[in-house]
Amino acid sequence: CGVCMWEVHGHYLGRVGRPPMVLGHEPAGVIVEVGEGVEGFEVGDRVAGLFTKGFATHAVSDPSLLVKIPEGMPFEHALFEPMKCVTTVAIATSPKAGDVVALVGCGFMGLLSWSVVKAPWLRTSIALDIRPERLKLARELGFERVINPREEEPVEAVSRATQGRMADIVLEATGSLKGLELASKIVKPRGKVVCISSYLEPERVDLRAWGKSPIVVNAHPTYDVDPQDTFSRAAELMRKGLFPMDRLVTHKFTLDEIGDAFETALDPPPGYVKGVVLPNA
Repeated sequence: CGVCMWEVHGHYLGRVGRPPMVLGHEPAGVIVEVGEGVEGFEVGDRVAGLFTKGFATHAVSDPSLLVKIPEGMPFEHALFEPMKCVTTVAIATSPKAGDVVALVGCGFMGLLSWSVVKAPWLRTSIALDIRPERLKLARELGFERVINPREEEPVEAVSRATQGRMADIVLEATGSLKGLELASKIVKPRGKVVCISSYLEPERVDLRAWGKSPIVVNAHPTYDVDPQDTFSRAAELMRKGLFPMDRLVTHKFTLDEIGDAFETALDPPPGYVKGVVLPNA
């Protein structure tokens, strides 16, 4: 089960819900028992899905929330819930030929979103992050230009990279409203800002850049007009192996190490992108 920053910042730090809570909403495993009347699944099937309470040795799911894991894909790479989420991001983003796409925040969700948004017909692509190792990974995953705001003024750098055009679409994935502020500054007039982040802490931000009238989209599951269709699309993308999970899942923990998993996500060491808990390891 994947360690999601929503649970880290929300539940683990006590901002959402009250303990005790059974967490984990990015699960994968093997079916050990099938209820009466269930069709399409049988004992021994390797599955992932949208059910919860995944930080456990066993969990129960409605079969409509399950998808079979492709043969050869390890459990730690079969994190279907974020795959479904970034499929929603791709639908919300819908870049056109010749667009400039920028990503603010090169963490797991940002780079996973990029994997289904990138296209050879983009004008250019720009990744912004303050971690050099993540910018290196972004470059390896196909970004043409990378910018570290601690080393160069980001708005000026985006302007130079686009010959003053700025970004047609900006994906915001920092988890901070300061990231949204930066996204608003580098998007072109009437461009699109797609929010991948969940903002759990109030912050004071300067949104005077919204005077450019950007379209701001909150690309969370409630954006889906047809969630079942998005589920089907994400399952097909997983079957085709389009998500670079081998590059993004970097750390593994046992169930007994779940505290370490959350602490590592809160204060990630160099090279950390995504952690998973393997309950039966």
